[in-house]
Amino acid sequence: MTVPSRHVPIYALVLAHTLEVGHGWGKTPPPLAGFYVLDRLLPEIENGAVDERLVDDEDYGDKIPEALKAALEASTSEHAAVQFVPRFFELVDLDAPGPVHVRDKYGFVALGRIADLGPGATVGVFFYAGGRWSRWNRYELSDATGNWAITKFQTLQVS
Repeated sequence: MTVPSRHVPIYALVLAHTLEVGHGWGKTPPPLAGFYVLDRLLPEIENGAVDERLVDDEDYGDKIPEALKAALEASTSEHAAVQFVPRFFELVDLDAPGPVHVRDKYGFVALGRIADLGPGATVGVFFYAGGRWSRWNRYELSDATGNWAITKFQTLQVS
């Protein structure tokens, strides 16, 4: 899979926002040591009806190219540690104390495919840290000024 170069800043904005605010702790720093990011882009991941088992199906979605992984790691390095992973459930530790139930006190992020809407774009994100820290988010972005910016952020479902 090839990701168009115009998609790199979109994914960088969405991932950085998720690491900073979209995780559900608001502007308060979350009790997370870093973030695992799924190594695939998943269709309609912001839809809470998407079966989470699909996140573990390594044939589902589009592999994130190495160039995009490198760009995302570089763009988020000041926010948090990021590690790309192929699966989700092996990282879940429901016996861990506290609100975080992901191995190593990390959060988990799965990025959706970009839906192009002319000069704008929409991207879905699934975030999980455990307990009540599961959320399905949708970002709307625009490049009306020549630079991509998030114009709307919604949490569609929390569980």
